[in-house]
Amino acid sequence: MKQLSILIIAMLLLGCNEAGEETPGADATREGGGSTVASQTPDNQPPAEAPLPTGQSEVADTVQVTAADAAEIVRDGIDEFYSGICSDDESTRIETFDKFMMRQDHLTRLFGEADGRQLWSLVESHLSTMRQDTARLKQELSRGGAVVEIRPINVRREDRTGRYVAVLAAIPADIHVFRAIVRYENTSAGSSSYLVIDGKMVIVRELEVMYDHLRSQG
Repeated sequence: MKQLSILIIAMLLLGCNEAGEETPGADATREGGGSTVASQTPDNQPPAEAPLPTGQSEVADTVQVTAADAAEIVRDGIDEFYSGICSDDESTRIETFDKFMMRQDHLTRLFGEADGRQLWSLVESHLSTMRQDTARLKQELSRGGAVVEIRPINVRREDRTGRYVAVLAAIPADIHVFRAIVRYENTSAGSSSYLVIDGKMVIVRELEVMYDHLRSQG
């Protein structure tokens, strides 16, 4: 089973095979691996002056969204995320990162207070490091050229691998979960997971691996 230490290694778009499916290990290869947990040591903590936004302390009111509308939210969100991260303006890249990447309150919404806090402690430092190097994110995401087509896949309706079965049963049923196939000028890529929470797209890379980690902790 994949370890949580590779969970956030490449949180953007993965390499893919000719069918546009995710290539196992492509994220670890692209970023060169490394331990998310180890990055929490005092010597590697992100500067205090640039903390990650953690969201509101209380869960927001639920916004009911149909599956069709959720697919459009994901399609538009991926397009906006790509455009924002590929901007030449650093402030635009940071603003885009903060808008779409998962926060602690999202994990709490998915898994509850205690488990959400535990997962956030494992990924916060790495997310902070990524946020401070948006130029690298731009370089990674712009490799394939301009976005040509985005095809959201609702995994509550279409999960050919069965990998989402357990986590979909564990998280709130009103949260839509998608993966996507993105076609660029020079390539195509499969990526996941894109959640719609309170009417907004949230990127939670490898949602099912997070849940596997929680189950492994007993």
